[in-house]
Amino acid sequence: MGTTGMMYYPYVALAQHYELIDNKETKFYPDRLIKREELASFLIRALDDVFWDEYKKTIKIKFKDEKMISKKEDAALAVGLGVLNAKDGNFRPTKELTRAEAANTVYQFLIAYSLLKQLEYD
Repeated sequence: MGTTGMMYYPYVALAQHYELIDNKETKFYPDRLIKREELASFLIRALDDVFWDEYKKTIKIKFKDEKMISKKEDAALAVGLGVLNAKDGNFRPTKELTRAEAANTVYQFLIAYSLLKQLEYD
């Protein structure tokens, strides 16, 4: 593992610990682009089970390209929570995101998650 890999190790280990990243993964590619569907699933795994169960029942979004989406509920939740968007009714699951786009998506997720947590305590 090079110096770059060592820089990310604590974060990857933490994500694996919380099962955000599949423990079967043996390599982490920090410079690889991430697909929209991969990011949606990654973020939705971070939701508490209570939120996930509740929102998957209420958020039902159909996409024109849903045959291309392997985890439709994750995509619908990500769009329903405002974390990702659907353009012209398409989710575009295989569209790759830059680091900036992915960082913005994570930021939007953290806002949505904090609002959900706030509602839980109100």
